[in-house]
Amino acid sequence: QMTSNQPENTEASPVRRTYWNVYLAIGLTAVAMVSIMVYSLYSSNRIILKYSPLVDAALEIKLEATTAHLWFEEIASGDREENIDDVLVHIDEAKWYANAMLEGGRNPEGVLLPLDDPLLRGEIKNVLEALDEFRVITLKRYEALSGSGAGSEIDQRYDKLFRHFLEHADDVGTALKQSILRTRATLQSVQIALMVAVMLAALASGYLLYRSDSQRAKYLLESETAAEGLKQALEDKDMLIKEVHHRVKNNLLVIQSLLNLQSSKIDDEDTKGLFIESQNRVKAMSMIHERLYQSSDLSSVDFPEYVRSLVTLLYRNYKMDSSKVTLKTEVPEITLDIDTIIPCGLIINELVSNAFKYAFPEGKGELYVGMEKEGGNNVLVVKDDGIGLPEEINLYDTKTLGMQIVQALSNQLGGDPEIIRDKGTEFRIQIDA
Repeated sequence: QMTSNQPENTEASPVRRTYWNVYLAIGLTAVAMVSIMVYSLYSSNRIILKYSPLVDAALEIKLEATTAHLWFEEIASGDREENIDDVLVHIDEAKWYANAMLEGGRNPEGVLLPLDDPLLRGEIKNVLEALDEFRVITLKRYEALSGSGAGSEIDQRYDKLFRHFLEHADDVGTALKQSILRTRATLQSVQIALMVAVMLAALASGYLLYRSDSQRAKYLLESETAAEGLKQALEDKDMLIKEVHHRVKNNLLVIQSLLNLQSSKIDDEDTKGLFIESQNRVKAMSMIHERLYQSSDLSSVDFPEYVRSLVTLLYRNYKMDSSKVTLKTEVPEITLDIDTIIPCGLIINELVSNAFKYAFPEGKGELYVGMEKEGGNNVLVVKDDGIGLPEEINLYDTKTLGMQIVQALSNQLGGDPEIIRDKGTEFRIQIDA
């Protein structure tokens, strides 16, 4: 009996060893897949936590300095009641954000971790130097206001140093973007390496599972599960992008509500009008992000529908009489990416608002917004048959914020705005293809 039992024990042992190998390979593969998911989630969250405040800080640096520049120009022209100390506060705030990017810092919005990228640190130091120079020249120009005017030497130095600062601020944005791309590339490389390791483990599992029908069926099931996981990951990515646009839209609406709340407490109509214009600008941008997260294509927006919605919103906001002021839009069925549609939307907002406010003093006329083809490029057209733009208004030397926005964003789109003063006013802005 002992002799007859011995072969059974000898054969059973390899079978048990085979199953243990299969279970071990499957277990290692599962652990690797979970590790990849955990590492990806952890690394992605770490990138967001690290770079989101830095991106916000880079924007705040440029915003604060630009606000200081605009306020100073308005102080110089006598259009603001603030003093030079208010201008310096904005410059110092920009310097605080720059120092926080170098050394770290905390404000009500969150915590900024210090940068460890040598290239980025060098660009930030350049920005700090430019801000110091801009602060000095601001004080000098303020002291010389009574004795010098537009075009003077110190005025030219002031504008030159501000442009110099903007160049460095743009360099920071570029360097920050490159740093994010490098970090993402490193993360992707690690993920690829881990995926290769998982694939090798899966191949080993396949070899072992080939020796057993039941184990081979289990291997196929795991492959299907992996495929579903990849599909889910792609869907999650789309959901994340939609969520980002959704949150941006909500944040913009919060800003719009704050502006509305503040304007309700203002008695001066001119000041209240400035707040309303700012609300319209914020709404123009929030509508874009709203359409992005509602669209199946997360990289572009249905431009005709956006234009119609934006112009109709402004029509209602300015309480135009539909029986007297005719609104006409002719935009072909095109889609534009977010880098193009945001400046287009802001330009339309400024020009349409300006027409509703000033073009029809008698309360009647026609406003046209369209997109035309010209030499292979798109041309944005906004025109009215109102009283016309006064000849003394020069778009290249204007004190109004709205016209400055139109000029700056037109340059961003690839060309200067063309003004035609014939039976009203027509603006033509070329958009590079």
